[in-house]
Amino acid sequence: MRTYSISQALLAAAALMLGACTKPAAPVAVSEPPPQSVRVSPAQLTDVAEIYQATGTVRAVTRSTLAAQVMGTVRRVGVAVGDRVAAGQVLVTLEAPQLASAQAQAQAAVAEAESAVPEAAAAINAARSQVALATATHQRMATLFGKASISRQEMDEAEARLKQAQTAVEMAEARRQQVEARGNQSRQALDSARTISSYLTLRAPFAGVVTEKIAQPGQVASPGAPLLTIEQAGTYELEVAVDEARAAAMKPGLDMQATFADLPQPVTVRVTSIVPAIDPASRTLVVRALLPAGSVWRSGQFAQAEFRLGSRRALTVPASAVVTQGQLQFVYTTDAGRAASRMVTTAAAGAGSVEVLSGLTPGETVVNPVPAGLQDGRRVVTQ
Repeated sequence: MRTYSISQALLAAAALMLGACTKPAAPVAVSEPPPQSVRVSPAQLTDVAEIYQATGTVRAVTRSTLAAQVMGTVRRVGVAVGDRVAAGQVLVTLEAPQLASAQAQAQAAVAEAESAVPEAAAAINAARSQVALATATHQRMATLFGKASISRQEMDEAEARLKQAQTAVEMAEARRQQVEARGNQSRQALDSARTISSYLTLRAPFAGVVTEKIAQPGQVASPGAPLLTIEQAGTYELEVAVDEARAAAMKPGLDMQATFADLPQPVTVRVTSIVPAIDPASRTLVVRALLPAGSVWRSGQFAQAEFRLGSRRALTVPASAVVTQGQLQFVYTTDAGRAASRMVTTAAAGAGSVEVLSGLTPGETVVNPVPAGLQDGRRVVTQ
């Protein structure tokens, strides 16, 4: 009887396995899915709206920046950002000791000039009395001289006294004029000092809201230095920066749609004014449109503005024919009974359609709508 060792048995099993691994596999038949039924639409030239988009910012129609008009130190700031203020309300108080001293000096000069007026008037009255006395004396002396009762010297002395009295009147009147002139100058200086001192108190020019606060107590305020900004609540406008290439198309009365992040629907507004100057840095001009009352607008609020500037011919396809994957867009055309993807670039063209900027030519057909599961190369049948 023939026997096998364990080693011989293992070698025999390995040989059988090696033979099984080297035997060719039988081919597997792959079945192609049936044709997919699709509908097609032509890419065609249509009239689309000429749309221009720009960014805008909400501004208050009436706003004012309060600035110091004289050198002074900020003593008190009575408001904070966001506070509502009434017209004429005191907002900032400055102090300037030199102005108080100038006003006091002007007040003293006025008092001195006014006190000198009665003295000047009394001097005039006294001089006029002397003229009256000298005139009467001169008349008597003239009568006596005509009768040869007095000498020529006595007559000359009487005439000299009369002229001296008349000169005294003229000097007294000139003195009064000087006093009055000094009084007028002093009063003007006082008025000027009071006016300048009034600049130390800054009041709200209208009712509104404080939007910026720069002044702080103890700060030195120079003339022209801004201290506060307030805006008149209730009336706001949208300022849109428009490229200078579109300047000719901008006209008062032109409608635009403004889209705000915190509003569910765009707001249609109308251009009210156009700033004719173009900013040389940004090459834009400013277009303003009044915003409707009743909404809660905030200065600085951002908006996307859209202008419709007529129409033009453009190649369009239905929006449902375009497939978007990340940053790529493509459509499906039919080529020899199979779906063929075509990369395209598009732009908005209106409700339900898109403008094809590249990738298609007029008259070509695209699958519309794109059915689920459609892939490049799949056999298709058009309905």
